[in-house]
Amino acid sequence: AELRHVDSDTILDTSVTTRQDGGHVVRLERAEKCGKYRLSLWWSGDVVPGCPLEFTVAERLTAKEISATGEGLYNAWTKKSSSFNVNALQTKLVSAGRLKIRV
Repeated sequence: AELRHVDSDTILDTSVTTRQDGGHVVRLERAEKCGKYRLSLWWSGDVVPGCPLEFTVAERLTAKEISATGEGLYNAWTKKSSSFNVNALQTKLVSAGRLKIRV
């Protein structure tokens, strides 16, 4: 996994660990700068379909200002796309806090 700040081309630390059930957890370094980021993921040397993922880090939000919805939060299958939405309830976007994505 590679996490890169798009404007400065700075690479942030990432780690991938395997869970006991065979799933994986991608951990991302806390972003110190606001701006656009690009997350690239590979599996056995091949780019994971749908990557790289781009997202924006902006001012801090509280948990009450964010919601997540969609089937992908509840069900996912191998070799099939699954998705969910993370919504900021105000004009601010994602905070510089921790974002966890489990694969």
